Amino acid sequence: CAKHAWFLRVVAEPPLRLPVRGGIPRLKLEQLQRGQGPWRAVVISSTRDGTLVDFNCEMPGLLQSDRFYVRGEEARVYCMKVDKENRVCVVSTAKELVTSLHERRKLEDLASEDNSTGLRGTVLNVTGNGVFIDVNCEVRGYVSPMDIDLNASPNGLYKGFEVTVYIKSVHLGKRQVRLSMFPTREPVKILGLKQTEGLH
Repeated sequence: CAKHAWFLRVVAEPPLRLPVRGGIPRLKLEQLQRGQGPWRAVVISSTRDGTLVDFNCEMPGLLQSDRFYVRGEEARVYCMKVDKENRVCVVSTAKELVTSLHERRKLEDLASEDNSTGLRGTVLNVTGNGVFIDVNCEVRGYVSPMDIDLNASPNGLYKGFEVTVYIKSVHLGKRQVRLSMFPTREPVKILGLKQTEGLH
């Protein structure tokens, strides 16, 4: 038990240990910073109260994910939050984009993107009505259920999953982007031009 810990976590079975190459020291909690990673991790406990992973740190990481992981399963994780006082580290399979808003692409620039090769994006949220994707734009993109390629994600889409998407339409007036996981030869539909005229 860590010297300054306020509580003790216990598991019903001996915790698994992440196989590491000889001589590699474990990370100190004080060394961790938000956004660091990825690190290889193994699930050591998975219950309704949360999932703990060993990612070669002196303290297990508390995993944040929309997906359920089973004991012994491996993943790649990023540091999301470090509470040094309580000796807790929160990790996630999704790399939090620390890009500031002014560094993100403008919606107008996205409308002129070359759509032939697609864009790499990260799943932000999965709902019954579709999926929201971060494509490093000031506006998050939306993928309808009909535009989800099941073959590209046989295990389903979840937060942090990286996908290739193609732009179907950009609505400049409503500030919306519709995406598809299927390649398309159709030019990007630009909507809402009348609402934006004369605003520059």
